[in-house]
Formats: sequence, C-alpha cells, structure tokens
Amino acid sequence: MPPGVPRDVQPPTYADLVRGRVARAVAAAGGPADDAIATMLAGRDTWTVGE
Repeated sequence: MPPGVPRDVQPPTYADLVRGRVARAVAAAGGPADDAIATMLAGRDTWTVGE
C-alpha cells in the first residue's frame, strides 16, 4: 500500500507572496501603495536584466 495519496499542489510564486506581503504592509500603514511600486508589482513574474 502506498503511504499517501499523490496530490497536485500549485504553490504560489515568489512574486505572488511578495505582492501579498506588500499589500498587507500597505493596509497596516493605512494608505495605498506608491504608483511606481504598484506598477512594478502589477507587472510580469520575471524580468530581463540587460547590460
């Protein structure tokens, strides 16, 4: 007998976790995020770094 049942768990991405932490910090501070930060957090999960 197998020791358990295999599951397909989809953990959140690192970017999703950071967005959540920032949202909670902003809510605790009592104000909306800066537009530049909000724009960055609403972007893609990856960035391309150039020289």
